[in-house]
Amino acid sequence: MPTVNYATTGSNTAASGAGGSAVTGTNGDISGTTITLNETAVLSDFAAGDVIWYEGDGGDRHLFEIVSFTGGAATCTAVVVVETATTTISDGRNWAVGGSRLDMDNDTSNRDWEDFTGGWDAVFGAGTFDLDAQVTPTGGSVTAGPIRFIGDGQGSTYLRSTTNTEHFDVSGGLVHLIDFTATTSATPATATALNQSNSNGSQGILVERVTVDGLNYGWYTNYHDITLFIGCIFENCTSHGVYLPHWTAARRRFVNCTFRNNGGDGAHHSNPNGSVYTLFMGCVFEGNTGDGLEVTISAFAVVDIVNCVFHDNGGHGLNFGTTSVIDSSVSFTNCIFTNNGLYGVTAPSSTHNGVTFSDYNAFYNNTSGPRQNVTAGAHDVTLGADPFTDAAGDDFSLNNEASGGGMLRFAGYGLS
Repeated sequence: MPTVNYATTGSNTAASGAGGSAVTGTNGDISGTTITLNETAVLSDFAAGDVIWYEGDGGDRHLFEIVSFTGGAATCTAVVVVETATTTISDGRNWAVGGSRLDMDNDTSNRDWEDFTGGWDAVFGAGTFDLDAQVTPTGGSVTAGPIRFIGDGQGSTYLRSTTNTEHFDVSGGLVHLIDFTATTSATPATATALNQSNSNGSQGILVERVTVDGLNYGWYTNYHDITLFIGCIFENCTSHGVYLPHWTAARRRFVNCTFRNNGGDGAHHSNPNGSVYTLFMGCVFEGNTGDGLEVTISAFAVVDIVNCVFHDNGGHGLNFGTTSVIDSSVSFTNCIFTNNGLYGVTAPSSTHNGVTFSDYNAFYNNTSGPRQNVTAGAHDVTLGADPFTDAAGDDFSLNNEASGGGMLRFAGYGLS
């Protein structure tokens, strides 16, 4: 499947993103699924599945997946491609195979990502890549494969919004977002890095090792979706790190994610109803202005919170803002609540809070107390010392203090 490489030293007009050294020409013609080069080109370094760039007119497709090389790759006179040109594209145009492209927003009429479909990868090197329009990929599916956007790592590849529009709207099918940091240069920041404005047909979304830094929300969706976040960081957002309003038939899982220093709640799970399942597992909620996590449910919702840390949030560590709990279930187990500005965990009433199971949790130094309107679990622990190795340095492993981390190690609770 095609891979389109991007580099800060790349080119929008003399590279296709297929890697290596670019081979270019100036007199290509296109008809149907054939691009005639009108010269003999040495394309020995490339193969079927690589991408050719064809200049085209404004609004035309310009990235095509190669199927075969007429005359052979070493003496190529034309390439057959998968996609048929959707409009009449002029002859005598520039073309390129290989090299790295510069950015995905090079043509306001037809940006690179509008040519991507299921099975295509966009791979970014180190550096900052500006996005002046929302990326709305379509065509990814279980059958065709996902459309993947892959960086060089958190803190290495930066995708930066310049116009306060969302980085990605992932409503168009199966999408994977991997190994980059989403930022903005717009002031004030009112955009969201990851938005779902419509149902993606339950195709699924994977977000792995992505940092969202300094936007409005890190993730916003109110549609039925299947989403998995692994190792993500949502920090310094002006509002909530993640905002999940109500919708039906949603499946959302956050595994080993961090929600820190956001202007609202770390994560705000608002009034889900209608066969909603949400999991927070191994997550850290720290230093948020509001609550670490607020969960409000109405009906037919299941929320599980397991092995999480709630530390130094301005409000409560965990807040159940429940108003109705018809056939719903909320559980939190093996969690640690420390140094929160109000309660470690709270609910509006002890008889109507939606909590169906709570046990094996630990509490230390929460300003208003460990819990409010939530029954203590049989194996809950009240600590006499800070349990963490270095919370200020984001090291939430357990220390060996006898009345702190050592107590949890001995009892077999918490993080190890």
